[in-house]
Amino acid sequence: MADFVSTTIVDQLKLKTEVLQKPIPVQMAVRGSRSKINWSVRAQLKLYDIDSPRQFDVANLDNYDMILGTPFIYQHQIL
Repeated sequence: MADFVSTTIVDQLKLKTEVLQKPIPVQMAVRGSRSKINWSVRAQLKLYDIDSPRQFDVANLDNYDMILGTPFIYQHQIL
């Protein structure tokens, strides 16, 4: 349960990353597809009337720039 940002966006925006003390294993929906998250980044998120700092895990996201997870959805009562 986290928010993710792509490595591409982190590079493009020159965001300062922090190395995680303990990498987070990630298992994708595809069988045998596994990865680890080694970095996080703190960034200001501006989306409609939301303007707040957020902590993102940095991941290799093929077709997405960012994924806002369950904590974000609950915090902003989106559902």
